[in-house]
Amino acid sequence: MNINELGNGIGLLYATTLDGEFVIPGIPNDVFGVETIKRHAQTRSPIGYTISAQGSIQIDQIALDQILTNITINGVNQVPTSTIALTAFDEDIAATDIANAVNLFTPVSGVNYQAVAVGDTVYFQAPQSSGESVNGDVIVMTTTDAPNITLNITNIEGGSTGEGLISQINGAKYYLNSTNSATIGSLVGAEEISRYVIARGTESQIPTVTQQIASQSVTDLERYGQIQVLELGSSGVSDLDSINGDFAIHDILIIRNKSAFTVTLNDLSVNAGNLKINPTTFGLIDDSYVIWMQYVEDSVDGLVWKEIYRNPITLGVNAVTDVELADNSVDTLAIQNLATTTSKIANGAITAPKMAVDAVLTPSIFNLAVTTEKINDLAVTSDKIALNAVDTPQINDEAVTTPKIADGSITLDKLSVNSKTESFTMPISWEIDEQGIVKRKMPHDGIVTEIFLSVSKGVEATDDATVIFKNDAGTAMTAGQIDVPAGDPIGNDFTSTPSANNVFSAGEAMQFETIKTNPGGKAVVTVCYTRS
Repeated sequence: MNINELGNGIGLLYATTLDGEFVIPGIPNDVFGVETIKRHAQTRSPIGYTISAQGSIQIDQIALDQILTNITINGVNQVPTSTIALTAFDEDIAATDIANAVNLFTPVSGVNYQAVAVGDTVYFQAPQSSGESVNGDVIVMTTTDAPNITLNITNIEGGSTGEGLISQINGAKYYLNSTNSATIGSLVGAEEISRYVIARGTESQIPTVTQQIASQSVTDLERYGQIQVLELGSSGVSDLDSINGDFAIHDILIIRNKSAFTVTLNDLSVNAGNLKINPTTFGLIDDSYVIWMQYVEDSVDGLVWKEIYRNPITLGVNAVTDVELADNSVDTLAIQNLATTTSKIANGAITAPKMAVDAVLTPSIFNLAVTTEKINDLAVTSDKIALNAVDTPQINDEAVTTPKIADGSITLDKLSVNSKTESFTMPISWEIDEQGIVKRKMPHDGIVTEIFLSVSKGVEATDDATVIFKNDAGTAMTAGQIDVPAGDPIGNDFTSTPSANNVFSAGEAMQFETIKTNPGGKAVVTVCYTRS
């Protein structure tokens, strides 16, 4: 349609609900009508982010003791098959027991809800990623004595998906009939203009459009903003050569593959189209592959979609590889000292005429490269020995004796790793009133390299026990946490190897945080660290 006809004074503007009911059955297509439509669209535009859907069960009264057998949402059970006892008139306790059961259970399929109890009410919350897809899902709670329990149930509602153009909660659609035959209350001859009047600010999520590839092209792609996501659908392994729609210069598309098949994007030099990519093809194997493309005016190819980023990154056609280096392309000045080793020099490659005065510098000579046989008698004098010129590999065994070593001359850097490694033990507990954070002061600068845990009292069998190791600032060590399975007996042991947040200065404290929902169990921890 010609959007320039919007507000030209001819025809009518309309607004409907998502199910087609008129909200505005027809107003003049003039400046005031456009203002009215845009103001209405602003109040109905999507929330700027995805919102989780919720539902609830209020346990109004339990008249007699009974058993909860299941709670289903959209037909999928949300509690364990083991039953939950509901005691008469203990509505608040029943709500708490149900919420705990929901949170400890993973459904066999569908959405994994989380729950929280507030008084006599259990609130169910869907993952944020579910958005509006779960709105309307029905909650059903079944007990062994339904007539003697009173429930008030609110089914799942309130979810919204921020990446959509139109809100599925309170959204509306907008139309224009720019002809003199436009009729109030009729959409005959009208075209939808929703994407032109629904405003999306920078506080909103990037809008997403899903479109199927047909004949190696995406055609009539609707523009929702300067930046939008295009999710490609495909009925099989396919190529994509061109993308067409009413886009503006410098618009950006973030393209992902949402099909079960590989989609290969082709540069216009491979298959005639309007994609300009480097290198000339890029396969979107699954939805972890992404390519950003910008609509630009190319000096040679005209209006094209030009690649500006891809993940994973591959080498472009102008990348420098081994085979593209010409002979003698790297000269002497480009080579750092010590970069050329003996193994890289061919036999006879260095001759006397090729060695200029001072061509070989001291930093270029490897340890042990000059042997005793290569030194003339009396060639080395005291004046020729620079400070630190003789290092460890050049000293014979037993040449350095204790009387020759000055006090304090051996530092940590000169010790082997084993010589610098120390350890200490620390008892920890998951018993009642013994969980939390305890600290151990570090006597030296050092790096924690390994943590060994041995169970000293069997772990209570309901749930796993956890100990988190932290630095002085309370930041958890990367790869340091140890989880001990429920019911683990005395004597079992575990090891972790921290890789970050494991450096300490003398006087800082290492923190040990023990966590277990159902108390029970003890262990002894051995911490190995290397002094620095």
